[in-house]
Amino acid sequence: MRNKISIGVIIVAVAAAIPLFLQWREITQLRTELAKADTKGASAARKAGAYAAGDKQANQTSLNHILGMHNEVDRLRDLLDFASTLDASGARALLEDLATQPVNDKNRLAINVLIDRLVHLDPKSAMDWANTVPNAHGRQQMLGMLFYTWSNIDPARALDAVAGLPNPSLREQMSQEVINNMIVADPKSAIQALQKLPPTGEATSLYSSAFYNWAATDPAAALAAASALPATRDRNYAISGMAQGWATVDPAAALAWSGNVPAGQMRNQVINTAVSSLAQMDPQAAANYVDGVSNISTRQQLTQAVATTWGKDDPEGALAWVENSTTGQARDTTIASLLGPLSQQDPASAVADLAQLPAGTLYDNAMTTIAENWGLSNMSAALGWLQDQRSSSDPKGALESMGSLVNDWASTDPDAATAYAQTLQSSDAGLFNKLIGTIAANRESVDPAAALAWAQSLPPDGGQDNAMRAVVIALTPNDPQQAWTMLQQLPAGNSTGNDVAAVVGKWSAIDPSSAADALASLPNGDTNINAVSNLAKNWFTSDPVAASQWVNTLPTGDARDAAVTQLISIEGKNDLPDAFTWATSMTDDSDRTSQLKTVVTQWAKSDVAAATAAVQNANLTDDQRAALLNTITKSAAIKSVNP
Repeated sequence: MRNKISIGVIIVAVAAAIPLFLQWREITQLRTELAKADTKGASAARKAGAYAAGDKQANQTSLNHILGMHNEVDRLRDLLDFASTLDASGARALLEDLATQPVNDKNRLAINVLIDRLVHLDPKSAMDWANTVPNAHGRQQMLGMLFYTWSNIDPARALDAVAGLPNPSLREQMSQEVINNMIVADPKSAIQALQKLPPTGEATSLYSSAFYNWAATDPAAALAAASALPATRDRNYAISGMAQGWATVDPAAALAWSGNVPAGQMRNQVINTAVSSLAQMDPQAAANYVDGVSNISTRQQLTQAVATTWGKDDPEGALAWVENSTTGQARDTTIASLLGPLSQQDPASAVADLAQLPAGTLYDNAMTTIAENWGLSNMSAALGWLQDQRSSSDPKGALESMGSLVNDWASTDPDAATAYAQTLQSSDAGLFNKLIGTIAANRESVDPAAALAWAQSLPPDGGQDNAMRAVVIALTPNDPQQAWTMLQQLPAGNSTGNDVAAVVGKWSAIDPSSAADALASLPNGDTNINAVSNLAKNWFTSDPVAASQWVNTLPTGDARDAAVTQLISIEGKNDLPDAFTWATSMTDDSDRTSQLKTVVTQWAKSDVAAATAAVQNANLTDDQRAALLNTITKSAAIKSVNP
């Protein structure tokens, strides 16, 4: 049984359930809570006694009013109050009407409460009602809700009623529904009922649940019953469920018995459950068992399970065991997983144990986890350690971790994060630049105006230019025109091609035409190639026709070639003749040759003759033409072998 919980929590659970029907236990528990509630907790309608049974029309009016209420708590309270006043005929009349309406959440709520009322008063009438629902799908839904409720009130009578259903498939489905609900309250009776069902897969799987619940309360009786079953698949499910339920209450005994289970997946499931449960109660005992397992693969798997459970409360103890009980990749993986909880308790110890791991992904991930946990209590110490890591281990991993920590720091204390970054200016300019950019982007995402003021307040030699550039780039998605204006106002030498490319790239994702106009106002040169490429990529993706027209306005040169490369990359597969024409217009010999080869390779897979004719008629040198024709021949040959 569930622990007593507040009415509000019950309401949330009831309202959120409903894959097919509400949880009967929640409704029952709420009824109990309401019976204990004083007048202060009661709804206004309850205080006034507003709902009382009347004729059919009056009952329908009351129900409609309740279902129209917006407050979920009052709606369910009033619905339960109202249902308690109805006799069997009144409840059935309302159910007959609801069964003809769409089963939305509110109607489903009313159906469950009214079914519950009718089953308590006259279960035969409830059964007659569900069987008379005209629509087959609706009838199945109503029977499902009926037997769910009935099986919680009187499972024996519910099973007898199920046996009277004429449809074999529906009879089996409803039997399983009743038995499934019996399992929690009376697993022994559920198992007896299961033995009367046809041996279908769904019925067989219920054996596992039934014996699991039984063994959790009476393992000896469950073991005897499971062992007495005929040697069928049902027995296998029963033993597996029994052993795992047993393991939750007496894992040591279940482990000792597991040797009686034939080797295979079922025994492994029993052992895994028992070892995991034992690790929660007595991790050292679980570790001792694992140390005695001879199969290396099984021992490694169990080591990970025990260490994970043990490490939640005692990571140092778990680490000491792992370091002496396993080797190789399994050892490293388990140690890495324990450094997270250890760093929450003792970052210095976690740092010392990190040294055991080889350089690589495991090391980097563990380093990041340690730094994040350490940063929660001492950000400066965590960043100082990462600086040392950057010098002595993987500089890229440490740098990324520092950026992540400083970003978090900037969210809570941007001034402190800035002051820390400025201490690195003279000793590590690259790291200083990265961190200032991180802080700027963080501040801009929260308050662009404050971020700009912060950047301008920095001393010229203390990151001002870097911060301004980072703010500009971060501002672009929200206000590209302002970002572009600010970019032009940066001190000479700081508005680099990379900055232009970054702003244009973000701007063109929003408004490529305006980004193109802005880009056209700058001198054409090498610094704009990346900007043109970024613009072309975004524009061709959103509007290839307009993008193509824009490319035709560009002067010949490297920037136009970069745009054409993007066009071919995005649109080449859709229109190969057009892509070929674009490729021939490129001015750089190397780029033109490369793009032509890409196009004809693809073209030859679908139309060798057209690709060949295009190459023959194009304005190419003899060497270029011969090379492309050879490419077509090879591509066609590959296509014929691998169609």
